[in-house]
Amino acid sequence: MLSSYIFTLALAGTSFAATPKAFEPASNGDLMVAFGSKLATNGVNIPRAQTAQAPTIGTSQRLFGTYAVIMTDPDIPGAPTDSKTGQFLHWIQPDLESAASSTTVAGETMFELKSTTNATAFATYVQPSPPNRALTTHRYIELLVNTTGNSATAMTLMRAGMSRQNFSALNVVNQAGVQVLFANYFNVTNEAALAGGSNVTGETATGTGTGRGGASATGTEGGDSGSASGTGRGGGNAAITGAAVPVGIGNSAMMAGIGALGVAMALL
Repeated sequence: MLSSYIFTLALAGTSFAATPKAFEPASNGDLMVAFGSKLATNGVNIPRAQTAQAPTIGTSQRLFGTYAVIMTDPDIPGAPTDSKTGQFLHWIQPDLESAASSTTVAGETMFELKSTTNATAFATYVQPSPPNRALTTHRYIELLVNTTGNSATAMTLMRAGMSRQNFSALNVVNQAGVQVLFANYFNVTNEAALAGGSNVTGETATGTGTGRGGASATGTEGGDSGSASGTGRGGGNAAITGAAVPVGIGNSAMMAGIGALGVAMALL
């Protein structure tokens, strides 16, 4: 295990910074990430439609031992009056091993990392879905950690995968007692929100709102399209309801419901 750790740490030390500025935990080791034939590295913007399936990941040189990848979005908006952002967990896949031979993916030579045991993900992959509000472009960060022969680390990562909301990659890595050896990030933009249109690209959700004095509003957010409409203002109280249809697993549905709720509120 020690020799594996020293080897991977040496590889990481020869690369440029791979995590976004000011993000913690930081790494200067480059993790190669690709969606099909599209390389998703160094903060490049990837169309959301190309991110439906989990990406291929790898390194420029062969690794030894077992690894886990963590993918997080650090740009989740808080309350409308709060400028702070939080994290949402998109993926934790354990038991990754480096392929014995290199392959060419998206024009780059890499040693692909994948589970040879078809291990169940601690947090299954959830597709990026920036909401219809600032920030309309989100960063998606992938972190690779060494779990070779360390069952305690694996248990920590498994527990971390049980909750996607209010995720903290730094806390998880510290609790697991590991370092991020390789990392990467790419961006995904909500193009509809950026253009100022009513269409929304996001997780499937619906929301309805009843405004003051009989005014009403409805909002829909799902897949690659959506719609919103609203009428009037008057007196009385407003009530808003929302229902989400899960995308992926777990709390991704909750994120979708929040997005739809925002659409309804904006129309009141």
